Amino acid sequence: MTLNIAGMSVYSNFYGLKKGDQLLRELSELLVSEIKEGHVYYNKDDRFLILTVAEGIDEKIKEIHEKFVNLAKNKAVDLQFGLYQILDDDQNIMMITQRANQAMKEIGLDRRVYVKKYDPAVEEDLEESYFLNNFSRAMTEGWLTAYFQPICSAKDGKTASYEALARWQDPEKGLVSPAAFIPVIEKHYLTYYLDMYMLWEVVAKLRQWKERGLDLKPVSVNLAHEDFEMPNLVEKINDLVTGAGLSWSLIKIEITERDLSNNTSRLKEQIDQLRSYGFEVWMDDFGSGYSSLNALNDYSFDLVKIDMVFVRHLDDGQLNRLLIPEITKVAHKLGLKVLAEGVEKEEQRYFLREAGCDLLQGFFVQQAG
Repeated sequence: MTLNIAGMSVYSNFYGLKKGDQLLRELSELLVSEIKEGHVYYNKDDRFLILTVAEGIDEKIKEIHEKFVNLAKNKAVDLQFGLYQILDDDQNIMMITQRANQAMKEIGLDRRVYVKKYDPAVEEDLEESYFLNNFSRAMTEGWLTAYFQPICSAKDGKTASYEALARWQDPEKGLVSPAAFIPVIEKHYLTYYLDMYMLWEVVAKLRQWKERGLDLKPVSVNLAHEDFEMPNLVEKINDLVTGAGLSWSLIKIEITERDLSNNTSRLKEQIDQLRSYGFEVWMDDFGSGYSSLNALNDYSFDLVKIDMVFVRHLDDGQLNRLLIPEITKVAHKLGLKVLAEGVEKEEQRYFLREAGCDLLQGFFVQQAG
């Protein structure tokens, strides 16, 4: 079952963060003492995941709920339980957790109800459910693969590196667009598993190519803000790369500007730690939001990727044609390389090269390279 403290933000704002933390600790102790058979996991924020026996669960939940009400001593917070009874043929822990979460969502804002059991009749969108239910299998059976999109030198058009993009080759649906499954993965907080799988795929490919004596080029992989909340992320990346006998220079880490808006000192520390090992860190989608210049001031990068929207709208007035050369100048003065993505025409390629971009990426570059 999944357990959520409804109204926790209101409680913390009213009584203070220390009181909120104290309530979380007290609930943790309550759950551990009450769940004699099974395991209690703290998920994130104000959520818990519990694996326990089904027998007597209704009475146990009622007991936990009553004790929590006494702990909270007010009506600002309440518990919400989502239950899913595991079947004999259930193998996918992500699907199991998702179904418990789905049951909990059915409670909504109705404070008269604090527990819901999973109902297959209230299944979410079929396609979304398909990707969720098969996500683990897609990784295990290799339906998810890393597609290497070339990144070329703006000067001579030669391939300088690649970006690893996730592709889902489904046995039933065929090649699935990333626009279909990536939002589902992000919505259900599974990005970390996809990103780590992609990193593992890239390292495995590079290792194979090294063993065959092939000329190796760097590959960039995308990481999300949520990834950096996981324990020992930087150490895991470093161990994976060095364990495969690869140079740090072969792996570039991309972080989108959107993820940098969740500004934390911990994220800055980890970016600095990655760079200290020898990994380059790139800011992706530069210019897509309002925090680009602040991010350059707050974080240390090796390269900025100009968002493809700038390139796509080069002919829509003069603004983008004025901005791109200036972005390039500022980046170069800061010691950063500049990559423009979304290059689809020869005239775009020519303009970006003349504007001072170091690297280009996109359909036209891919075809020409």
